[in-house]
Amino acid sequence: MYQVPVDELRTTSSAAVGITLKEAAYILDQAQHRPLLPTELSEFIGAINTPDFEKIKAVVLDCSASIRTRKYGRSVTTLSPVEVTNRCASNCDFCGWRADNTQMGRLTIDEEIVDIQARYLLEKGIEDIELVGGDDIRFVRDALPVLLRRLRSLVPPTSARQLLFCTMALTETQYQTLAACGLIRRWLLAALTE
Repeated sequence: MYQVPVDELRTTSSAAVGITLKEAAYILDQAQHRPLLPTELSEFIGAINTPDFEKIKAVVLDCSASIRTRKYGRSVTTLSPVEVTNRCASNCDFCGWRADNTQMGRLTIDEEIVDIQARYLLEKGIEDIELVGGDDIRFVRDALPVLLRRLRSLVPPTSARQLLFCTMALTETQYQTLAACGLIRRWLLAALTE
């Protein structure tokens, strides 16, 4: 995964004077095959103060649209989370739900409310529903199997719609329990790491 070199950007962006439209087009062409260099990012930041900024911005947006279309096509899939619980055992720096965030009130909604939310979203045209519960072993062990059994009738195997969930790494027994809920091959199992 590409990491933005923030410290290096701070140093170079203070001295950045911007780039020309021709230079921007060249850099974007090169960036089709590699990440932007910190100096290039700084030059784009510096372009904000140039007379060609609007033209450079248009070139950047066109390039972005081209990459997005090439990578993802023209289809749009709507996904909506149903946040079942914000309890979590992990401490991922990027997440407000992390276990050491003592300022957050912890909540869990009941199965009936999850059912109502999922039905509502599907009726409104949302194609995929993701049940969200942080890295909470009680959610994965106790609530998730019940919710999957309860909601699988809303997403039949012949449907293009999906019922998804994101969870921590599980034991083989826990995966078997979830698989016994049916249609496990269509559900996304993702393990987040800190």
